[in-house]
Amino acid sequence: MRARGIMASWTRHAFASSVVVGLACVALKFLAWLPFRDAITRDVHSGASDQFAAAPNGPLEIAWLLIENGWIVPLVEGFLFFVVVWWLFLGLKLKGRVGASLYFVILGVLSWAAHGAGLNNVGHGLAFALLAAWFWAVAQARGGWVAFATNVVAHGVWNMTLILVWLVRNGA
Repeated sequence: MRARGIMASWTRHAFASSVVVGLACVALKFLAWLPFRDAITRDVHSGASDQFAAAPNGPLEIAWLLIENGWIVPLVEGFLFFVVVWWLFLGLKLKGRVGASLYFVILGVLSWAAHGAGLNNVGHGLAFALLAAWFWAVAQARGGWVAFATNVVAHGVWNMTLILVWLVRNGA
């Protein structure tokens, strides 16, 4: 099943499109957070992860925060979530719309659960479902390893944008 329509164009320019997908994940995270903002405690930092409770001290800590959460975490999570589940789907021969739908739902729920399974993590689940859709489309058009690489780029853009928003908001 090849990507059609707009996705065919997006997968042709997969790495550039990954930046847009990453920014869409940021938007999903914030939009999903808005309806629950009064029910969520203020330590969520407007959609940023709880791990940023203390501001980093100095430029080296900021650089490490960006490297760790912008590239290392997306590499590890990308492999564990997207590639391993992809291999499972290939082994089970789950393809087409049914396979794609299951892939989106499973990855959305897995990531929501892995990131805390709370109201403030609904955006994570939705954004990971978007990353799953992106991975699926690129994998169909360009192969699994290109899909993995573009997914790491999109996830890195998402994480680094949230970190930079948090740093600007908290004056770090």
